[in-house]
Amino acid sequence: MPSLLCVSAHPDDGIICMGGTLALLARRGVHLTIVCTTRGEGGEVGNPPVCRPEELGAVRVQEEHCSAKVLGVQQVLFLDYVDPRPAPDGSLLPAVADPQDFERQIVRLLRRLRPDVVVTHGSTGEYGHPQHLATNRAVTAAFFSAGDPARFANLGLALYRPRLLYYFAAAAPPGGYFSIFRNPNDPPTLTVDIAPVLDRKHRAFACHASQIATTLKDARLPSMEGMFPPSEAFHRHYPEEQLPDDLLAALATPSPVGDGGGPGWGFNHQDTKNSIFGFVSWCLCG
Repeated sequence: MPSLLCVSAHPDDGIICMGGTLALLARRGVHLTIVCTTRGEGGEVGNPPVCRPEELGAVRVQEEHCSAKVLGVQQVLFLDYVDPRPAPDGSLLPAVADPQDFERQIVRLLRRLRPDVVVTHGSTGEYGHPQHLATNRAVTAAFFSAGDPARFANLGLALYRPRLLYYFAAAAPPGGYFSIFRNPNDPPTLTVDIAPVLDRKHRAFACHASQIATTLKDARLPSMEGMFPPSEAFHRHYPEEQLPDDLLAALATPSPVGDGGGPGWGFNHQDTKNSIFGFVSWCLCG
């Protein structure tokens, strides 16, 4: 069974950046796992509050399980790094994590879960969030270390390197709130039209009751209606070259290439073979 692993810094990051794509992949029985590197303890508690600040981590774990169920994600895992509260000046902070230990934790997951595709934060952390940046670095390093016999040999797990590594990008109009997720150093390699499952993505995000108020405030929106664009974008970090025996490309079937979901939202499609987009095209058309 083909499999995909999404590694995000906090609960809800993966839903915001690729919830529609996860729902499309779930339609064809792809085994989906989300790993959150923290429980989002440093986030908001909602307005009105859904819990006390010290209860937020446990609440957000349940919110993530709720949204995963809506999307059809089979497995949700959490690392034990603690998401800190913002600094007194309001600046965001990364979890306290030794970089080598962080990498080791991801290597252990890759060797145990053996996913075909890994998707994580971009190299600029979307809007520069420190934990997004730390997660990108750890996942990128672990992607290559997991298959290296010289790295973390004492884990007791067989070496394994996934076939594909993608970063979140953003399919959103310039100036809109979700354009902050673009990762300017990682231009989109492809976009995915999520219009057929956009309502499901909205319902999945609605599980994150603790985060809705602050997201709407930041996005300057009165409600969740129409909050998400009808497409999602990704940057393929590895491999650079096309792979003729790529598992996802082998599952894909040719389909017309559009703009990713409507005027002003999408990017030009590239690499419809050997890509997540090719596999999603198969999900919709196969």
